[in-house]
Amino acid sequence: MKSYLLKPALFASAMMALTTTSAFSAYTFANTDMALAFYVSGGVGADKHVYFNLGESTVYRDGGGQGIKGNINTSLIAAFGAGWASRADLFVGAAANRTGFDNDDSPPVGNQDDGRVFYISRPAAGAGLSSPVPGNISSSALGIAGTSRFGSAKNVFPLIDTTLDGAGLLNQTSHAVAWNNRWSTHAPSTGNSFTAFPNIHGNFSGTGDTVLLDIQRIVANTPGTYVATISIADSGIISVIPEPSAALLSGIAAIGLLIRRRRA
Repeated sequence: MKSYLLKPALFASAMMALTTTSAFSAYTFANTDMALAFYVSGGVGADKHVYFNLGESTVYRDGGGQGIKGNINTSLIAAFGAGWASRADLFVGAAANRTGFDNDDSPPVGNQDDGRVFYISRPAAGAGLSSPVPGNISSSALGIAGTSRFGSAKNVFPLIDTTLDGAGLLNQTSHAVAWNNRWSTHAPSTGNSFTAFPNIHGNFSGTGDTVLLDIQRIVANTPGTYVATISIADSGIISVIPEPSAALLSGIAAIGLLIRRRRA
């Protein structure tokens, strides 16, 4: 049987990051930022959710945002135990949508997406290899998903705390009201998330290593389109990596430029 108990020194360090009041500040999350959420379905940490802000969603739509985003290993250890990445009952998913805090479904301004455009994660065996979200989600369903479901899940963010490594911690004991709108309430590990999207969560399957989540852009009645891949390593490092074909094209372009320079 696996044990999720921490060694004393590691436990003390991890708990300090989550329980030192002076370390806490309000969790910052803009309405169009992309949220990454971690939770377990039972056992150690079932009374906690850990969130990470992946930043402005349209950056990924436009091909940017690649690189290391952060390392929240300390927060994940404190919430779910030292073996968090070996737990088959730990789930992680991502989403973004412009509606929520103010139920804003107004036309987009500037670089904004329409209020019913979603960004949703899908588990992937490799970057860009996830199956597309089905193209049968109506505009009405996206509106409900944004305002009533994902909007409710986002409303907890101003109420929770930022840990020392930049994660957001939702604790059932200290955030009893916000806990009612925790991520897993609206995006359970089985069934549709936010009433509209199937199979958005990745899982380490008890083997550790790395989880890949493809991010797909969802518009009404259209299959999801790939925009980015999120990598969650068992070290707690969160990164955005390019799709292999994009990386290959970039490499080919760089080689071509080098050859031209040598010929010049």
